[in-house]
Amino acid sequence: MTTDVSFHVVDYVVIAIILIISLAIGVLFAVKDFRLVSRDEYLLGGRRMFMIPVALSMFATFTSGIAFIGFVTDVYMYGVVAPLMCLGMSVTYFIAAFTIVPLFYPLHLTSIYEYLQMRFDSTVVQKLAVLIGMFQTL
Repeated sequence: MTTDVSFHVVDYVVIAIILIISLAIGVLFAVKDFRLVSRDEYLLGGRRMFMIPVALSMFATFTSGIAFIGFVTDVYMYGVVAPLMCLGMSVTYFIAAFTIVPLFYPLHLTSIYEYLQMRFDSTVVQKLAVLIGMFQTL
């Protein structure tokens, strides 16, 4: 008994809809805010974004597609260990929201690397932290 493992019309329609929505968002913001005045305007949206888009952006940044899809497999293979890990990460994010964010927000910093460079007045420390972060990500 063989099964047909291929895309069907519905799959192509879903992919097309996702691509059209992404394209429409890009075109809308390109037309609406055509002039970009600064780095903050481009990278941070002028610091005018609401909490939900920022939270979704952070989730997308810290969660790879492979990890998101593989989560189901982890639960199947290892049981409740994976959800408990997510619970621990949620507690960590909650603590960071009340300890680190109040430190960063008044300083208008966008990353820990900027903070390290400002705190130690050294780009060497900043570059070393970036290198360590890159190796940790691998």
